[in-house]
Order: sequence, then C-alpha cells, then structure tokens
Amino acid sequence: MYFDEELKVPSAVQRIGHSLSGKQKAVIFAVASLAVGFFLYKSWSSWKQGNEEDSEFYSLQPSNSPRQKRILVVGLENTGKTTFVRRFCKRQNGSNSSEENSFGQYIKQHSVKVGDLSITMWDVCGAVENREIWHDVFRLEEVDFIIFCVDSSSQHTFVEARKELHRFLKIKVFKQTPLILLATKQDKSSAVDPYALYLSMNLENFQGSRPILTTGIQVSTFGQSKGFMELYNLLSTIDE
Repeated sequence: MYFDEELKVPSAVQRIGHSLSGKQKAVIFAVASLAVGFFLYKSWSSWKQGNEEDSEFYSLQPSNSPRQKRILVVGLENTGKTTFVRRFCKRQNGSNSSEENSFGQYIKQHSVKVGDLSITMWDVCGAVENREIWHDVFRLEEVDFIIFCVDSSSQHTFVEARKELHRFLKIKVFKQTPLILLATKQDKSSAVDPYALYLSMNLENFQGSRPILTTGIQVSTFGQSKGFMELYNLLSTIDE
C-alpha cells in the first residue's frame, strides 16, 4: 500500500471508495452515523443518570431527629475505601460532617448527618501489616453495619479479599452484624458487576446469621459519583 502524495489517503482506500455505488456509500454513511449517535447517546445517558443520582443524594437534608448508624469500613489496601468514605461523608460542601483520628493513626472516624441518618464511619487501614487492627477495634459491640470494600476491577485480588473477609466475619462480636459487600471502582472497564463479585466471595455459609447485601459505587475526581443513593437507602431501610 502506498499513499497519494496530494491527498494523503491510502490508494487502496481510494480504489474501494471508487468501486462503491452511491447507494452503498449512503448506507455505510448511515450506519456509521447511527453508531456514532448511539455512542454519544449512551455517554450522555450515563452522565445524566450519574448527575441525577448525585443530585438526589446531595440534596438530602439532615433530619431533626436522625437515627444513629455506626459503620465499620474495612477492605484490602488500594480498594478506594478511604476515597469512598470521605466522599460519602463530606458530600458536596462538607457541611454536617467531620473527620478525625480515632483509636490510633490507622483508623479514621468520619461523621455525617444526611437525610434521616446520623452516620459514623470508621475507616480502618487495609495494609497487610495492619489487618490485626480489624480484630481489635474499640467499641466493636456498637457497630450496626460492616461495609467490606473490594476493588471490582482487580480480579487478581479476589482470592485474598475472600480469605480476609471470611476471617473477619468469624470474629465473635461480628457474627450477627449485617454486611454490605461494596464493589468499588465500577467505572473501570475491567470491573465485574456487584452480583458477580458477591458470587466470587462464597458467602453462603454466613447468610444464616446475618443480612448480606451487595451494591456498587464509582467515585470520580470530577464528581461523577454513582451508587451513593442506593447505599444510603440500604443503610436507611435495613435494621439489625
């Protein structure tokens, strides 16, 4: 194949173009236009859905008599756990929220009043050398929910996550605590959906003693957060 010096178009492409009838060219142009239009529509629809969900979550106003929810957030390192907690609790402007060290430098306590809930989240470090902290967190008896974060786009970490999750759920004080399996980074092209993640965690043996729920989120630097409203609804409607 060589290039026409004047038009900078491969000559083979030119020959194909010349061999097509006007009708064939029109059909190809129409199909290409439909494909581009469909792609643009899907991108717009995804953007619109994300903005609508963000708007619904961020517009929630704190109740005068909110219900307390105490949540322990754990997971392996690099799952997006801390980013999720901060974004969920600070929402858009950080009002009605706070962040502080709690029970040592490896645990961050975040508090927020949103809708009819007053939420306290303890974000526990997930590094290998610090996972024993999961077993010794202060006030364990007061935890209403466990949120276990898994990076849904890193399937090579699923085996390790499953092992640590099973070990954690066997801790005596957590044996009846409701679990939310949170599939993070749902915007990544390699992410599996929340149900596929749930299946990979093999949680059947733990279902008889506690509610087990799963949902997914994505947290973007530019505000395209998705899944927060669904998570809020789970926290709001499910009691021990």
